[in-house]
This record gives sequence, structure tokens and C-alpha cells, in this order.
Amino acid sequence: MREEIRGITRSTGLPHLFITINPADYHNPIPQFLAGRDIDLDKFYHKLDTKSEAFTHIQTVAQNPIASAEAFKKLIDGFIDIIAGFKRPDKIGVFGEVDSYYGVVEAQDHGSLHCHFFFWLKGGLSPQTVKEQALADPEWKRKLFKWLDDIVCQDFPADTTANRPDFTDPDRKLPAMSRPPDPNDYAFEETWQQDLRNLLEITGQVHTHSSTCFKHLPEYIKGLRNEDKDCCFNLPREFVKETYLDDDGHIHLKCSNGYINGYNDICVTCLCCNMDIKYMGSGTAAMAMVQYVTNYIAKLSLDSSTVFTALCGAIKAVCEYPPIDPITEQIDNNEQSHLLLLKTCNSMIGKRELSGQQVASFLLNIPNRFTNHKFDKMWW
Repeated sequence: MREEIRGITRSTGLPHLFITINPADYHNPIPQFLAGRDIDLDKFYHKLDTKSEAFTHIQTVAQNPIASAEAFKKLIDGFIDIIAGFKRPDKIGVFGEVDSYYGVVEAQDHGSLHCHFFFWLKGGLSPQTVKEQALADPEWKRKLFKWLDDIVCQDFPADTTANRPDFTDPDRKLPAMSRPPDPNDYAFEETWQQDLRNLLEITGQVHTHSSTCFKHLPEYIKGLRNEDKDCCFNLPREFVKETYLDDDGHIHLKCSNGYINGYNDICVTCLCCNMDIKYMGSGTAAMAMVQYVTNYIAKLSLDSSTVFTALCGAIKAVCEYPPIDPITEQIDNNEQSHLLLLKTCNSMIGKRELSGQQVASFLLNIPNRFTNHKFDKMWW
């Protein structure tokens, strides 16, 4: 995968957008329906026991990983084909016209699938060209900033109020499981904005500090930490009143709420899930960012404890039964090193955990990456 992404970059240039789609399979009606439940979007969290219904959601997905995998595939296909516009007649989507895309599927700790995407836009410019064009043409720069502010939001919708759903209140609904506002309704614009805010609050789009934020801090200073300065996610972000271009050619996007992860309002409304979106077409560090993100999204899901456990087991096995050279009747050091490496690799592969959704995806022949490119393998 890593080389495929780099292959597109070599032929097309740097990607322009990095987007993560993180579907909420536990609280999404599609997996529930595919699992065989007879659901009513108008009754969820309205006339049902909210506590028992939430447990039923989780139980249904846990017992039906195939339904969860199928729902994930449908959601990602809809995102690519409709929202990104790749299969629309005019090829124009929310972000513009997409020339290339590459998405890598990954599983979270509890098994749910999510996808990291690179998007290359048709007619997209390199970071250096963006800087030169923006400095030379103020009107072009204004249009660029307007486009960026339109596709990346870092604030709550205007004229909305905090309205986090209360699961103990039977008259409140969970936004991700409820019917979305009707576009034909005369009050759609108002209700949509409030519904969007509800989604942002319930899908984890708003960051809240937790122990994970400070896992890299030494134990002896964790009690003295400054939560806003020591968060490993660098949140909250700095306040940016208006989008601007700095001297290094890096574009700083408008940010009125530093705790909100970058999102696209259309994506969140349609997908009803957590997401992240970053513009990668500016700044001297754009190439370094591509390198880092490429390595990140193509990594293997093996933690350090699994690796060390496998290594210890291999060392123990090789020491207990060392290979003996039949001629010298001494321990064959070369063969022992070979066996150590082989046993370690086999043990790590055997200990690698796969979620039910990952196994179901394999059985359903759902790809572990989504792209519009075909790659030929060259054996040399």
C-alpha cells in the first residue's frame, strides 16, 4: 500500500486532502437493518427504553460482524461515488473534481472499521505553485481561502445551541440513529444546522482531554500537567480569526473553536459519523506530512507487547532446542539465528489480532483499500 500511494504521488504530485471516515457502526441504522432488525427511525430513542436499546445496538453489531462490514462498504462507496462525486455525471463532488483517491481500511481497538483517504484534485497545484499564485494574485487567493473555508470547518454552526442528547430521557433522540431533517421542509436550514451540531457533539468531533492525551508524559510530572499545552494531539488549536497565508507558504485555516476536529458539514450530515479533514496543499512541510501520513495509514496493527512476547518466545524455543551441526556436533550459530528470526516472525503473525469485521470483510471480498488506480506488479 505504501508504495502504491507513493506511486500515485510520483505520477500525479502531492495529494491535496487527507480525510478520515470513522463510521459509528454501533449507533447507525444501516448495520442494524442488515443484521435483520425491523427498525423505525421515528421511534429510536423516542418511544423506546434508551438504555436497553443502546445495549441492543452494541449486541447486534457484535453478533453480526458481516452486517457491520457490509454497512461499512456501502457507506464508503457512497462517500466516494456521491459525496466525492466520483460516479456523478459531472464528476463534481463536495470537494471539487477528484482526479485520484486512495483509501486504506484500518480497524480500531474494539473492531470497528474506518478508512484513511488521500485525495488528488483535478487541476490541483503543488504547494510552491499555490504560494506563488496566492502572493501574485489577491483575487485568486481570496477564492482559494473561500473554497477552503467551505470544505473545512473548525467551529460549531452559527446560531445553534449545545444540545447533547441525554440517553436517560425517552423524549430525546440520538442524532446518528434518527431520521435526518427533510430538505423540503421550509425550516430545513435552521433544523439542519442544529442537527449538525448535535451530530458533532455525539460523534466525538469535539475533543475532550483524557488520560490518552498525556500518555507520553513522564509519571513524575503528570500531576503538574497543563491539559491544554501538554495534550499529545496538540489540542486545542490556536484561534485563527480568518484564513491566511504565512511567510513559509503555509495556509492557516480559520478556527474559532480549537477543540473541534476539522470536518466537512455535508460529510457529517450524510454519514452521521466522526471524521477528520486536512488540506495538504500548502507549506514547506507538505512533503514531510505526506511521508508521515503514508507510513501511518499503512502501518501494521501490532503493538510492542505483542512483538516482545513473540521475541521472548522465539528466544526460549531456540535456546531449549538449538540446532546442531551434524559434522562438528556443535551448535550451528547461523542456523540458530535463522530460526530465531523465523520463529519470531511466525509468532508475531500468529498473535496478530483480527476483529470480526476484518474477518467478515475478507470473507465478503471487501478490499482493504479503495482506489481508482490499478497497479501492475513487477517481479525483479
